[in-house]
Amino acid sequence: MFKDLKRGKYETTMAELGGVKNEIFDCIKNLKNWAKDQFIEQPLLIGPGKSSVKFEPLGVICIYSAWNYPFALCIQPLVGAIAAGNCAVVKPSELAPNVSKCLE
Repeated sequence: MFKDLKRGKYETTMAELGGVKNEIFDCIKNLKNWAKDQFIEQPLLIGPGKSSVKFEPLGVICIYSAWNYPFALCIQPLVGAIAAGNCAVVKPSELAPNVSKCLE
């Protein structure tokens, strides 16, 4: 981080790593509730039975990272995409080559 943005250890820890850590813990804590089927009210015209909404991954996610917070803006959406069961392609910022190399 220092080589690319001249950012110190404290700011890097708080701004970049802290947000990623919170995102991971939030996904771990809430994933079962997010993935649980939602039962909805059955319309009377359809007749007796049960209706539910089943959440499934939609496919491939493309994540473009910005230069100002290259690690956090790359990994935070990646955590959510993987938690949802999607495949993800990550494009780090070319303005932060050392962070890009680290992510590689």
